Amino acid sequence: MGTGGLAVTQSKHGPWSFATFAWCFRLSPRWLLEACKAKLVPAVERLTRDKDEYAGRALAALRTEIARLVPAIAAQIKDELGGRSSAGGARRNSAGALVASGSASGPRPQPAKSPLGLFPVVLHLLSSPYFRTAVVSGQLVADLASWLTITAGPAAAGLSGGSGGAGVGGTSSNAALLNDFKTTLMHVLEVCAGVMWTQSCTASRSAQCFFACTLHECTVFP
Repeated sequence: MGTGGLAVTQSKHGPWSFATFAWCFRLSPRWLLEACKAKLVPAVERLTRDKDEYAGRALAALRTEIARLVPAIAAQIKDELGGRSSAGGARRNSAGALVASGSASGPRPQPAKSPLGLFPVVLHLLSSPYFRTAVVSGQLVADLASWLTITAGPAAAGLSGGSGGAGVGGTSSNAALLNDFKTTLMHVLEVCAGVMWTQSCTASRSAQCFFACTLHECTVFP
């Protein structure tokens, strides 16, 4: 999906394109990632100034669908990080049993298919005031805090290949994916922290304090 594909959003057929986007996103959240890369979010921001009622309803429906997808993406990331960090690099299969990394009963997703690669979607959406209010929630804040603990705490050794382990999938591409995830996580935390102190948020007080302390004292990431 190139930037040229988003030109239709500014035409008279724009509302129909939003419905097409919503269906594509429902088929796979990876379409949402591609749309974000193609500058869908800035295009939507410009269209929010349009006074056309039909376009406004189409935008609202698109925002609702995207907001529905974010918890699903977060759940996939939570499962992936939980599987990577448990038992020093082992992960759990569908039956809940611990299996070795790369085993037949629990293969680790390839970098191109890992849900960690979808995380930049959250950062794109948080950059938009229009989407931000629909995306930020107490559950998202709690998930971010959990991921920061996993990637910055002792369990990170199992993620990055500490103690002589093979690392994340045992490949440099997986290690790079994890590093990209941690960098994006810090950017997301910065945005969320700013939002939380400037407007009401449903996050618990403990999560707010955790963020405040972490962003000022965390030295794990450069």
